[in-house]
Amino acid sequence: VILSWPPRPDDVLLLAGDVSNDFAVLRSTFEAVIERFGHVFYCPGNHDLWVHKSDGCKDSVEKLLKIEAMCNELGIQTKPGCVEGIHIVPLHSWYHAGFDPDPDVVDETLMPAEKVMTDFHVCKWPNGLTALGGSDTLARYMDGLNDDRLAPTIEERAEGPVISFSHFLPRQDL
Repeated sequence: VILSWPPRPDDVLLLAGDVSNDFAVLRSTFEAVIERFGHVFYCPGNHDLWVHKSDGCKDSVEKLLKIEAMCNELGIQTKPGCVEGIHIVPLHSWYHAGFDPDPDVVDETLMPAEKVMTDFHVCKWPNGLTALGGSDTLARYMDGLNDDRLAPTIEERAEGPVISFSHFLPRQDL
């Protein structure tokens, strides 16, 4: 589909993840969009970080780093940038149970989310990072990745409009 899009050299594309869990598909997609848009900003989604033997990655953190290296090589922006006075801020994020304000569904016939959600089976995290059992260590880790990225923008006390985006909703009221 992307290959049929006309060039939009004056436009900015915000790509909020879940492109693919396959490096070859990620690369071809990134190459297609960077050819068509003047600027492309990207943040990963959960599906992008699924780990398979063919990835050559020991875990999802290593996969994230390889994806960011690919983005850097191709000119896809993963860090905050400014385009015509508008600050664009891709944010790393991850979900955890504390983000869900709704009461739990109590139904003994339903399997726990950890058993049925693919993320819990194909995302591999280093020791100490997990979303299992209501832990927020993974969400806090991903949020912490934003600190160094945001520091230069904050130090500049950037004026003008700011557009931030992430794969997961950043506010419960949205």
